[in-house]
Amino acid sequence: MEGQKIILDTGSGYTKIGLSKDRNPRICIPTSIARPNTSAAADLSCLIIGEDSLNPPENYTIDRPMCKGIINDWDLMEKFWHQSIYQYLKCDPQEHIFVLTEPPMNPPENRESIAEIYFETFNVPGIYIGVQAVFALIGCNKTYEDEGGKLMDKEQEDAVKSLTGVVVDSGDGVTHVVPICDGFVVGTS
Repeated sequence: MEGQKIILDTGSGYTKIGLSKDRNPRICIPTSIARPNTSAAADLSCLIIGEDSLNPPENYTIDRPMCKGIINDWDLMEKFWHQSIYQYLKCDPQEHIFVLTEPPMNPPENRESIAEIYFETFNVPGIYIGVQAVFALIGCNKTYEDEGGKLMDKEQEDAVKSLTGVVVDSGDGVTHVVPICDGFVVGTS
């Protein structure tokens, strides 16, 4: 797994994590975090994520760091990512490039905050943040990495750039209808 690109799709309901060469996510867990109702809540070892966070012990509170596709608690989101990467994926983020998803019309400040967390907290060598709907459209034509790690050849890259369509992306509490032209989201200003 060393050096492979990690795909991390954090949604309001579920987070999917996998490697770029995989056809399916390796991990699919609820985007929720259970924390104790005491001052120990700051201690990462006391936090519970994944399926277990939905049925925590009595003295725990369940929190969701995202709502309708937008991060609403940055501290909890960072802790959730930390647990996801180290506890579930069991990898050193410094050895991987991360490909992250974002909702359409995500404020630029959110993208900057995500980049700051991944570069400064996790010390990743690189990240790419893209709109979920574009990845879905690309996924219809995706070829998987070859032995040399090359994702696409020039002809395939040109095909991705010419992707045009409409993606209906329904998640937990939010649905986006996203028009895409030549690989880019057609949005309003």
